[in-house]
Amino acid sequence: MILKWTDTIVDLLINENIISEQEKDVYMYCVQTFLFQSITYGIILLLANCLDVMALTIAYYIGFLPIRYVAGGYHASSHSRCLLLTLGVYILSIIMCLLVTHTTPYPVLVSNLIISSVLIIWAAPVDHKNRPFSPREKERFRRRSYIITIVIIVLSLVILTVSVKTSVVMSLGVLSAACSLAAGSIQRRKEQLC
Repeated sequence: MILKWTDTIVDLLINENIISEQEKDVYMYCVQTFLFQSITYGIILLLANCLDVMALTIAYYIGFLPIRYVAGGYHASSHSRCLLLTLGVYILSIIMCLLVTHTTPYPVLVSNLIISSVLIIWAAPVDHKNRPFSPREKERFRRRSYIITIVIIVLSLVILTVSVKTSVVMSLGVLSAACSLAAGSIQRRKEQLC
């Protein structure tokens, strides 16, 4: 379905002389990615609304998205697998947050942040086989990854003074991003060996 919508949109852009035929592949990729991300995060927002966990969802993605954006991470082999993986990790994180905040939030929070920091230091950044980093880019993204991690950890600890649940779910977002980063690093190393 996404591919059909992508074709329709890109063909419309070409027919309206907004883009040229030579730019078609780039726009196909961009439109397809945009549509896929819109559907994925639309489903997540719908779930968050239905489960009445919108604030927790926002906190989770404040922890997750900046690190994932700057440091990279695991890439599923298809859009449908990516959708299932994204939804699965999100739902698991929200369930864990709801369970943990009623039992032992502080050890979980500290453990999440320590494990996340170690994984990010070990693995950041992860490039993509279609766009490898130059040594200079790799160093720049590594520094940004560390800075963003520190900022989110500090923010999570500041929020702890206001809401334990929000702080824990933000740390779960950081941990999810760090696990994706570690899995992406392993995936990328295997690709480079082949």
